[in-house]
Amino acid sequence: MATKRLHQVQVTISKDVATGEVSAQCQAIATLPEVENTRFGVSLPMSGDAITALIDNAIAALKDNMATGGHTVEDAVPPDEGP
Repeated sequence: MATKRLHQVQVTISKDVATGEVSAQCQAIATLPEVENTRFGVSLPMSGDAITALIDNAIAALKDNMATGGHTVEDAVPPDEGP
């Protein structure tokens, strides 16, 4: 199997706060060193406890930062539970 050279990786994580549903996607750009000017992309889904922990920590940090600025932040609730 040919060696690939990894150049860039991007991870996108989304969470529906109301339902708790988390989704993640990893996209990568790579080349084949032995073939000049070749670039290809790979896109793979991601899941697991580490992904959920990462988005939950990001949400907590966002809320803390907003609270420092004087904002009150509430989580959305599923449509059937809302006011």
